[in-house]
Amino acid sequence: MKAVRRLFLLLVCSVYAVSAAFKKKMPSPDSWGPSGTDNNTTQQLLTNHLLSRFIVVPEHKMIFCYIEKVACTQFNHLFNTITGAKSIYLDWKWYRNSLKAVGWSKQQLEDAIVNPAWHKAVFYREPMERFLSGYRSKCEEGHDSDGPNHCRPFFGKRFPTFPEAVNAVARMDQQMSDAEQMDQKSDVHWTRQTKFCGGLDRTLQYYDTVVQVDHHTAREEVQKMLNKSGIESSDLPLFDKLFPKGTVGNTGLNKGHVTAADAHMLEYYNTPDLTNTILEHYMEDYVLFGIRAPPWAVTALEHRKKLADREALTD
Repeated sequence: MKAVRRLFLLLVCSVYAVSAAFKKKMPSPDSWGPSGTDNNTTQQLLTNHLLSRFIVVPEHKMIFCYIEKVACTQFNHLFNTITGAKSIYLDWKWYRNSLKAVGWSKQQLEDAIVNPAWHKAVFYREPMERFLSGYRSKCEEGHDSDGPNHCRPFFGKRFPTFPEAVNAVARMDQQMSDAEQMDQKSDVHWTRQTKFCGGLDRTLQYYDTVVQVDHHTAREEVQKMLNKSGIESSDLPLFDKLFPKGTVGNTGLNKGHVTAADAHMLEYYNTPDLTNTILEHYMEDYVLFGIRAPPWAVTALEHRKKLADREALTD
C-alpha cells in the first residue's frame, strides 16, 4: 500500500512541474568541463544507452533525440530530407544522420549538448498512450510486419492480450531493477523515455525544444523547432506529407503503422490494476517531463489511495 501512496504523490507532483529531485541530479551547465566531464567528478554527461537515437545536423547546429513511438518514422524522414542523407537501401530511413554517419565521437556530442549555440530538441509522448501504441503496432495483427521481433522477446508471446502484456511488465518490475531491465529486457518501443539518447534524465536541462506530441499541434511545433535552426518547412517537399494539417497520424506513410492509441485508451486500460501498473512503470517519464496523467487515471489512483488509507487505519 505504500507503493500506492507513493505513486499518487508522484503523480500529483507531475501535474505541476518537473520534479525538483530530478533537477538536483543534473549538474548545472557551468559545472561541466569542455568535453562533457563534470569539473568536480569523473562522471560523464551521457551514458552509452541509445546514443544511436541522436540525429546530428552540423550544418544547422542542431541535435535531435528521437524516441520510438513518438513519430520517430516521420522525424527520420524529415531530417533525411533536410540533410539529403542517402542510403544504399532505397527505403532505409534509420541512422542516416547518426553519430557514426556524421563521423562524430561521443565527446564531440557532449561538447555540442552543453554548447548553447547548438539547438537541442526532443519530442515525448504521454507514457500510457505510448505503451499502448507500441502494443498495438507490435503485438496485434494487421499492424507492423516486424512485430514478432519485438513482442515475443519482451512479453513472452507473439500475440499476448493487453492484460498479459501489462502483467509481464508488473513481473519485470518485481523481479528486476531498472538497470537490469535496461541491460536484459529492454526493447526501444517500451523503454522509458527518460533513458533515451544517453539519458534524458541527465541532460534535459540543456534542451531548447521539449514538446509533448499532440495530434492537433504537432505540425506547428515541428515548424517552430525548424525555424529556430533556420529551416523553413516550406522548403521541404515532404513536410506536408509527414506532418499534415490536422493530425500527426494522418501521414500518408505506412497505414499499418498508425495505431490511433489515444482514441483507444479507455478500451484497453479498463481496470485500475492495468492503469496503475503502467503508471508506476513509467513514473520517471511523468515526473521528468511534467506530464499530466489522464484524468480518469488520476481518479483511479485516488480511489486506490483511499482504500490504502482505510486499510492502514485498520492494521
